[in-house]
Amino acid sequence: MPRRQRSGTKLLRATKRFEIKEMTYPIKGISNYMFLHEIRCDGRIVGIMPWRKNGGKPFFLLRNEVTPCWDPDKPVMSSISGGIDMGKTPEEMALLELWNKTGYHGTTEGVGSNGLPRWRSLGACYGAKITDTVYSLFCVDVTRLKPKHPPGDGSELDEKARNIWVSDSLIGTAVDPIAYILHYRTRRMIDKTDAERRRDRQVRFQGIMKRIGKMIGGKTR
Repeated sequence: MPRRQRSGTKLLRATKRFEIKEMTYPIKGISNYMFLHEIRCDGRIVGIMPWRKNGGKPFFLLRNEVTPCWDPDKPVMSSISGGIDMGKTPEEMALLELWNKTGYHGTTEGVGSNGLPRWRSLGACYGAKITDTVYSLFCVDVTRLKPKHPPGDGSELDEKARNIWVSDSLIGTAVDPIAYILHYRTRRMIDKTDAERRRDRQVRFQGIMKRIGKMIGGKTR
């Protein structure tokens, strides 16, 4: 008689940074499903997409850095992200990562170039099916803001990293899936806001033309 599987999640192995876990729920069709949990940040990471407008066109800031597990020698284009420290909120950590890696002093207050709050939450997402890590996503309008030299985290890899502004057409040079999600959600927000502003301007213009028409009509009687 086959041995019945127990339901639940058990720890298979742990290192300083990760835990390897196994989940089994026969009633749900889940059997010996293994995944990673990031201990260093308790499975919580922030991703930030700084953007700005130049000539009416949006540009997005990506990070060109070496990610050893992808390629230990060649820097690749990826998102600006970092783990959430104990006791920090996602917003606080995102602002800190923005400063450490880009030199921009972000703020949750103030109005950006699109007429909306400069700092916007973009919701959350998962990174990959092999891990339970959740990414809290943000975008920040840095149009007309001047960055300072980013302090970084002191590591050699961080010192070699570079931030690069790219247009929509060059987002495809990124190898990090989080960069694509950040770009997609940020772009949708920008497009929606721009469309709403165009409609508002059109309504105001039509209202002005109606008033002018009434004034001219009244004078010619």
